[in-house]
Amino acid sequence: MATSKDVRDIMGMAAQPGGAAVAATKKKAPKPVIGKKITGISREILALHGDRPPPVAIVDSSKAYRKRFKRDFKPSHWEHAEFDNSARPDGLLLRHWRKQPIQAQRDKANDENGDAMDVDSEAQPNPTTTPYEFAKYNVQIDVPTYTDEQYNAYLQDKDWSREETDYLLDLVKEYYQKWPVIIDRYEWQSSNQTSNPADPTAVAKLSDAKARDLEALKARYYFVSAKCMEFTFINGVADMNAEEFALHEQYTKFKPETERQRKNLAWQLCRRNPDDVKEEEYLLSELQRIMISAQKFEIERAELRQRLEIVPSPQNSKDRPIPSTSGELHALWQQLAQLDKSRKPRARISIDGSLQSPATGGLQTPASAGGHRDSISGSNQKRGSTSQQVPARLLNPRDELRFGVSTPTERTVSGVTFRTDKVLKLRQAKSQIQTQKIIQALTHLEIPDMLPLPTTRVVQAYEGLIQKINVLLDARKVLAKEQTELQTALAVK
Repeated sequence: MATSKDVRDIMGMAAQPGGAAVAATKKKAPKPVIGKKITGISREILALHGDRPPPVAIVDSSKAYRKRFKRDFKPSHWEHAEFDNSARPDGLLLRHWRKQPIQAQRDKANDENGDAMDVDSEAQPNPTTTPYEFAKYNVQIDVPTYTDEQYNAYLQDKDWSREETDYLLDLVKEYYQKWPVIIDRYEWQSSNQTSNPADPTAVAKLSDAKARDLEALKARYYFVSAKCMEFTFINGVADMNAEEFALHEQYTKFKPETERQRKNLAWQLCRRNPDDVKEEEYLLSELQRIMISAQKFEIERAELRQRLEIVPSPQNSKDRPIPSTSGELHALWQQLAQLDKSRKPRARISIDGSLQSPATGGLQTPASAGGHRDSISGSNQKRGSTSQQVPARLLNPRDELRFGVSTPTERTVSGVTFRTDKVLKLRQAKSQIQTQKIIQALTHLEIPDMLPLPTTRVVQAYEGLIQKINVLLDARKVLAKEQTELQTALAVK
């Protein structure tokens, strides 16, 4: 039998005071999880983070990996070795510091020659030289060369002498074809000129020398280069490959006058004052506005042309083909009648032309409908009077011309037509030869292809002129035929 102690133990109740019952065991609160202590940071900064982790990973620098220094490490041995610069033509030997060969080659040399040889080699510098690694960047340009016969045959110029041409080629080769430097160093003096400052005529002689600008130097050098490329090959330009031909084209197409104009325009552009700059900006903005407006107008014109085009015939419509049989017509009539019933009842005309009354729903005769129209149109007349047809007003030719009223004699087509199209059609005949003859006749009469103002009178006069030209051409054709028959008859006789 369970006692009160057992009940308290089951219920987890504590024992009564003064009793020997043992209190039920309570669940212990979990201990706070203490993360790994971060070192390498001050306590105050770490307390600012609180329970949140730091935004960046913090690593203790004192525990970072450090590579241990090897005790058998030996620094590289440098030597003051000689080198030969192939870019220098004088063969001067210079020295610079460079690393010795790898340790394996040194060990092999020590094993073969002995320690004594190693000592001697360290005592004396190595007499062998190595090529200079930066000599490959010293690129020399090739200038054209020629003989006296070639110069006299191809390269003579009244403004350039042989000595000045050689001097120009030497400068081009010396300064690697850098034209700003060449024009700065260009100081040519002919053999008959003197540079002695004590000579009083030196200034006059120097002033007699022609002043050469940069474009003149380029033109002379390119001319000599192109001619030398031509007489180098046997067949001239025909033996050149694609690259050589392109270079030859660049030499021959150089125009010094165009280059001078380009530079003058560039200098004028740089020397503009603020007012000119503002005016140019204003003109550019106006041009942009005009271009935008022109594009807008073009869109509107295209839309207007699309609206003025001839409406396509219902026969070309695939959605509503024209009914061809009585059954299709009856079905269409029923469909339209059903649509009429669904609308609001009002006076309307049925399919057969009679007026349907909205009150009775019956059909009136066309006569009654006509009377109804007459009563509407003649509302100012008395009721019961018979309607009389008012004759149309006839205009005299002068009024017709004044108001632009015309009665077309030819068949009219649906849509909008222009007189310009009619003028173009008048110029076209049945054959191409006849059309060319009409055009030649109009050209002889100094009549333009497009009439400036094709009014009705102008088009009529133009049409009369074309008719007369056709009569003239027909008469000319008959005359030519008669002359041919006459000549044939005379020849037979």
